[in-house]
Amino acid sequence: MATVSLEPAGGCAWDEPVRISVRGLAPGQPVTLRASLRDERGALFRAHARYRADDRGLLDLARAPALGGSFVGLEPMGLLWALEPEKPLLRLVKRDVQTPFAVELEVLDGHEPDAGRLLGRALHARHFLRPGVRRVPVRAGRVRGTLFLPPGPGPFLGIIDIFGIGGGLVEYRASLLAGHGFATFALAYYNFEDLPKEIDSVDLDYFEEALCYMLQHSEVKGPGIGLLGISLGADICLSMASFLKNISATVSINGSGFSGNKGIRYKQTFIPPLGHDLRRIKVAFSGILDIVDIRNDVVGGHENPSMIPMEKAQGPILFIVGQDDHNWRSELYAQIASERLQAHGKEKPQIISYPGTGHYIEPPYFPLCPASIQKLLNKPVIWGGEPRAHSKAQEDAWKQILTFFCKHLGGTQNIAPPKLWVIGKVKRSQMSIEDYRKLNESLTTFFRLTRHQRVCTNTRDLTQRLRASHVHPMGEAQGANCDCPLGGEGPPAGHVTGEADNTPLPLQRSAEIRMAPTVSLEPAGGCAWDEPVRISVRGLAPGQPVTLRASLRDERGALFRAHARYRADDRGLLDLARAPALGGSFVGLEPMGLLWALEPEKPLLRLVKRDVQTPFAVELEVLDGHEPDAGRLLGRALHARHFLRPGVRRVPVRAGRVRGTLFLPPGAGPFPGIIDLYGSGGGLCEYRASLLAGHGFAVLALAYFRFEDLPEYLDDLQLEYFEEAVNFMLQHPKVKGPNVGLLGFSKGGDLCLSMASFLKGITATVLINSCVANTVAPLPYKDMIIPSLGSDPKRYTINESGLLNFMGIWENPLEGSNQKSIIPFERAQGPFLFIVGMDDNNWKSSFYAQIASERLQANGKDRPEIICYKGTGHCIEPPYFPVCRASVHAVLGQPICHGGEPEFQSRAQVDAWQRIQTFFHKHLNGQKPVQSSKL
Repeated sequence: MATVSLEPAGGCAWDEPVRISVRGLAPGQPVTLRASLRDERGALFRAHARYRADDRGLLDLARAPALGGSFVGLEPMGLLWALEPEKPLLRLVKRDVQTPFAVELEVLDGHEPDAGRLLGRALHARHFLRPGVRRVPVRAGRVRGTLFLPPGPGPFLGIIDIFGIGGGLVEYRASLLAGHGFATFALAYYNFEDLPKEIDSVDLDYFEEALCYMLQHSEVKGPGIGLLGISLGADICLSMASFLKNISATVSINGSGFSGNKGIRYKQTFIPPLGHDLRRIKVAFSGILDIVDIRNDVVGGHENPSMIPMEKAQGPILFIVGQDDHNWRSELYAQIASERLQAHGKEKPQIISYPGTGHYIEPPYFPLCPASIQKLLNKPVIWGGEPRAHSKAQEDAWKQILTFFCKHLGGTQNIAPPKLWVIGKVKRSQMSIEDYRKLNESLTTFFRLTRHQRVCTNTRDLTQRLRASHVHPMGEAQGANCDCPLGGEGPPAGHVTGEADNTPLPLQRSAEIRMAPTVSLEPAGGCAWDEPVRISVRGLAPGQPVTLRASLRDERGALFRAHARYRADDRGLLDLARAPALGGSFVGLEPMGLLWALEPEKPLLRLVKRDVQTPFAVELEVLDGHEPDAGRLLGRALHARHFLRPGVRRVPVRAGRVRGTLFLPPGAGPFPGIIDLYGSGGGLCEYRASLLAGHGFAVLALAYFRFEDLPEYLDDLQLEYFEEAVNFMLQHPKVKGPNVGLLGFSKGGDLCLSMASFLKGITATVLINSCVANTVAPLPYKDMIIPSLGSDPKRYTINESGLLNFMGIWENPLEGSNQKSIIPFERAQGPFLFIVGMDDNNWKSSFYAQIASERLQANGKDRPEIICYKGTGHCIEPPYFPVCRASVHAVLGQPICHGGEPEFQSRAQVDAWQRIQTFFHKHLNGQKPVQSSKL
């Protein structure tokens, strides 16, 4: 297997570069690298590029040019900036800055991105909150927004950040700026909480309140504030700079400098709107609207009454301009602004104009959004830009913005955080132990050790590095400094020597430079969902109380979280395999508790995997103390949990009427075959089948209604459809005959019973919380029909939580005419395994399993294997899935109770999964399964 290496390995801030390399390839081997990312709403973004390994079998994207794909040439960060949405007209934005974007990187054999064999993969976390950055929601008077504060006591240079016409609260740019030492206020101004839903006019009184809030904040360094805005937000910033006091610097990103459609108002002053004419909209060849020319002409140039009087601004203005902006003609407007300023005796402003760059100029490495739905028109419009040129512009513009604010808000030139840091020289008399203590606190907040520094053992070198009064990047002249704290990685612990005699100056223990806590995961590069992971934290203080928090977002953006409180041992180590949780989502020794205890942020949601080709990304955070929402962030890691083990092949099946997906293990085969059926929710559910394929089975995840051209309702099912599926498997060259196994859950279970009873070629059947009677709808097969078990929906009960319990609606299959609904499973050729949850609230699974046992024995069959699990509900999943105690039923549309207690069900799922594999290997003539490593 090839190994994907990422530097920095543990993730980084979104605006930082990452070095990607692949080792273990054959010399000159052609490969395709593919990147994928899902936003919080489940939208998928992808990019790929073709490469060739060097003569040592190494591929380093910092040295190897892409030969084709989403981009060509030497583009080390191309797999990020070239991401494109799977569905058109989507823009990548970060809605929750408290969680990272998880980028999956895959290495595929050859130069076909969708067909090549998977050689290796890695998950890369791109964060929007650097360690120590604080997020403070603001509800002050009318003002609504979020203030992001850098690490440390402050005060810090202050910026107000304003986005455009989309409304709401956009935080990601402000959160990244805070990582560079600025106290940044992400300001909402409409369509957020109790703010106006629409814009009637831009009322500067509201923005004046926001400015006063910043100027009065104890952690904001006065006397002036900076403003940063894009599009309409840029025009608001220009208006604020023109009319309000204490604004020292303003950055306009593709602003116009004119009053918009509704006008700008401040006290007795009103700037009339420039106006527009929708008849000037053009339609591009793609059918997307081009609105670049809809604004009215600027009659009178810089003396036009709709122009913002920016000559009144106290501080300088930086104009960032995209020459291919199709929202409006930003370059022209910047030139008019320059003329106005100079006409009023002001200096010529700084204008940076980028060719091939569109309207949405974002922080570095965000992919270009060439077109999306415009909020006011509610139609797709062109924003402009060419991906490569736009990406270069974003990198440069970000550095220009940081430099501009540092210069004009009282700091010195800001330098992007390097990958390696050294400490400058200082005489002993210039730095006291107290100075070292302060330096230690700063370093442990901002930095982590780099590999270079960890292996640096030369005592004299360490001595020189620690004799310092400031931090500066490797290669910069000593003595340079910056008022803005820089993120990055810091020096190792050591001792300090005097300037003259080189004698050691020992540091007190309180002044030692301690490495920031490190979250360790084994296996480190991620693992299959059904495998355990060992979680440990190093670098804590002895006995330190901490809270570990896990969070996961599914493909639809739903957030699931769990937390637990722990205490480090006397060496400052926390190992979840040895340390019991002291409280939180669970208590006691539960090494995998942070997974199985996950709960949805919004109730009645069940965690399912909809796309098995991408992993679930679990973010693990270590927080100081025992308050999960208030503790200081000490460390974090991202853990990828995959549903396709390396080498497992996913093959969509469209054979006759049969619809599903076949998962094949690595190797030539043939393999023992299984057909996997889920319940009455319908659709195609693949994740259990994909995981089973990783254990040596060829598994067909079979859809049977509510999928593509299959029936919409269960009433239209026929057993002949399932017979076709069995024949498909038996005839497949990769499936080892002469028989297959069946695995069914809930409604899928009684369908498996019917298949085993009437169809040939079935050797072993596993039923998870199944009924022994045919349910929901009659099931025809040839010239016969199995009637459905009687039910009365009016007999449901409501529990104390207000949820429906349907256990009582089903009639007894042993009574009256319902006996005809019992499936004649005594006719089955092979054995049965019943997996039963004793707290199943959907129906009486344990009662049904007992009926099956008695009927089989009454007909001369062996007693079936029945495994009952205490405290376990209806939805028994593969290991480590959190229990779903209640959800909205896909067909009924009502919230129903499924039952189960998390701790009991988690153990049941681990045990049941092993028993299912053992059962199938035994009865499908497979070999004894190899247990997953428990580490």
